Amino acid sequence: MHLLMPKDNTWKKFLRDEVMDEFSIKKSQITSPDGLPILEIDEKTPLRKSYLGLALDILPETQTIPAGSIGEQSSLIVNLLKKSNISQTAYQVFSISNKYGVVTSGRSELLSQKLAKNLRKEGIKRGKFHFKDCPLIKACIYPDRSIKISILDKVKRQEYDHLLSPFPGGYTTITDDKQAPSRAFKKLVEAQLVLGNEIKEDETLVDLGACPGGWSYVALNQGAQVTSIDRSPLREDLMPKVNFSAEDAFKFMTEDGFDWVVSDIICTPDRILELIETWATPQKCKNFVFTIKFKGSDSYDILQSFKKKLHSLDYDCILRQLNVNKNEVMVMGTRI
Repeated sequence: MHLLMPKDNTWKKFLRDEVMDEFSIKKSQITSPDGLPILEIDEKTPLRKSYLGLALDILPETQTIPAGSIGEQSSLIVNLLKKSNISQTAYQVFSISNKYGVVTSGRSELLSQKLAKNLRKEGIKRGKFHFKDCPLIKACIYPDRSIKISILDKVKRQEYDHLLSPFPGGYTTITDDKQAPSRAFKKLVEAQLVLGNEIKEDETLVDLGACPGGWSYVALNQGAQVTSIDRSPLREDLMPKVNFSAEDAFKFMTEDGFDWVVSDIICTPDRILELIETWATPQKCKNFVFTIKFKGSDSYDILQSFKKKLHSLDYDCILRQLNVNKNEVMVMGTRI
């Protein structure tokens, strides 16, 4: 079965609705064991060609490791790897519970340590998550101590990559920065980690709808040459550091492209589709990161329009709610 990880139990309903709409399956075909913040669907569901905006992470094509000692479970995992002829792998181990959600301490940490030791003994090297040709293990420990484990070889890893979070279960903590103009800076920080690509020194970046400057602040700190577009100015100390233009972010365009086009602008989701059409369709940027913001819970079906658009782009794209998002989903891509 495939395991899908919503942000929490509150978001489980909306992810279920998205899955039903995306794959034309019935509610009865989607299970949530013991009310956990997790959904299980048949592994024949074609996730490889799909996007799931309301899933922080997935564990595709899982197998079950029965409850037992940490040593026994680690040995069973290693044996599965050996049968798959995997000589190097990145791996994540976490527990899931009703009370705490995703947990990487306690039993999951002990199993991860034991697994690392056993893999070394077998000569199986540890790889890095963002090497897309590196096999991957994602292991989720249920409350009854059984494990749902997803083992992806190089081919499957690449096919599912746009749905896989670099963080266990999609959960991470972004360090606070009291100097940032707003807490929104965390979205661009996490988006880069999920995208597997970071804003580099001297790259060009345009921040559309930049005020008060949280995303421009991140880009400046990473050494980018920043153009900030908004009808209102950024925080005073940022203004001398950026190329600021007081204009409508949706009307801004130049002949030259940018390395990055980013936007956390407050607008309806259809306006973000316009930004994708303006910047990504004609490949006027190498990378893009946009926030899709929702009011209430009645407009998530527009994610289908984003999915259709992303399939048409020559970009490696991700459509996903991040851990730091509220009633939002991120859409991002890197040009192929």
